[in-house]
Order: sequence, then structure tokens, then C-alpha cells
Amino acid sequence: MEGIKPHTHEDRTKILKKLVPLIKKKFGSNFIALAADGSYARNEDTDYSDLELIVFLKKIPKDANWSVRKIMNGLLIEIIPDTKISFIEKYLEVSDMWYASGAGQLLPIVNNQFIEKINSFKPDNLEKKCWNQAVKRWNQYQEIASKVLNNIRQKNKEAIPLVFSQMVKETLVILSFINTTPYKTLGSYISQAKRFFIQPKEFSKLTDIFVNGEYQDLSLLSKVVEDTFSGLEKIFQRKGIKLYFDAIL
Repeated sequence: MEGIKPHTHEDRTKILKKLVPLIKKKFGSNFIALAADGSYARNEDTDYSDLELIVFLKKIPKDANWSVRKIMNGLLIEIIPDTKISFIEKYLEVSDMWYASGAGQLLPIVNNQFIEKINSFKPDNLEKKCWNQAVKRWNQYQEIASKVLNNIRQKNKEAIPLVFSQMVKETLVILSFINTTPYKTLGSYISQAKRFFIQPKEFSKLTDIFVNGEYQDLSLLSKVVEDTFSGLEKIFQRKGIKLYFDAIL
């Protein structure tokens, strides 16, 4: 394979050292700080991990949203420009992506003090904001659960694994919000969610079917999907949250 090659953490560090002066020169006086994100920042990068860098600027140029996403020598390198306020709003405040980014810690490369202030940010009214995000996703959750049940009824074994995987993901997202706990890494979503205090009774069965690829018993699959959906409904009801309406307008 030419487009995918293994790299060590030390390989990425060497590449990063070469990039720092180029990045600072590119942005000049607009440059504030540089940080690494993702697995490299956690020192958990493995052979095929990418290298993701966040460049903090005083302001994003109006004429161009400059960014880099290139593969060099089999390594994907992402250089993303942002401002402090924008980065916090998108990733650290309780946005629709908070479940995947709220636990992240940037690794300071240039201007440690600036990066550490970003790392120390904590959203206020966390529980309320998280439940609001969970409610916003419910229509989407109802849609994908319905698609799973439709394809089970139609015995469409080609489609079932695809739509079922989408339902599992949406279940994980909602559980992150209602437990006010973002995921640490993509590889630990399921194991972390299984330790959440709030979860529907059939959640473990749902994820076991997904992990093991056991889609043959359609009656069991249908029951687990229905029970997981209704279990989540009851969690919202106990919270006093209304999910459904009697009139469209």
C-alpha cells in the first residue's frame, strides 16, 4: 500500500518539528499558538494514526479558511486553523459534537500557557445543555430505529448490518449526553458506555449483537431494538421530558 504506511510516535514528532517553523511563517503576526490533538496528543498513536494539529489565530482570514489535509509518505496530516472562541464553541462547549470531543486535551506545541487555558475550560449548566442535545437527536434516533425495524420485517439481510450500526452509534451518542460524559476515544465508546449509570436495560445485548455481528436471529434482533428504544423513552419520561406532540404546528 502506498497511501497507508506505519509510523511511530517518534516519526510524527520529527515531522511536527519540521512543520512548526513553516506554520509560524505561513500565518505570521496572525499566529498565536499551536497544539496537537487526537491520539498523538494523548501519546496513544499507533502505526496508522494520523497527525492532527490545531493552529490558533487572532482571526480567521475572510478571504480563505486555510487548512491542510494531505497524505505524505502514507501519513495523513491535518492542520486546522481556528480561534480560541470558535474552538471552544465547537468542541468544548456542549455542541452536537461534544460527545466526541469534550474529553479531549490539547498537547501544547507553541505557547503552552495559551493552550492550557483552553484545556481548563469547563461548560456551565452542563446537565441541562446535555439533555437538550439528547432531545435534539431524538427525531433522528426514531428515524434510524424505524429503518432497522423496517429492514428486519423485510428480511433485508444486506441492509440490516448497515442501518443497525447507525442505530448503535446514535444510541451511544444519546447515552453520552444523558450521562453528561463525553467519550475519550472512538475505540472505547462501547466499553465506556457500558459503565454509564444511565442506560436502557437491553443496551448490553444491543452492543453484543453489533460487536459479534449476530444478525441471523431476526426475532431477537427486533425485540432488542424495540426494548432499547422503549427503554430510552422511559429514561426521558422519568426526567419529565416530552418527546412527542399531538399537533404538527
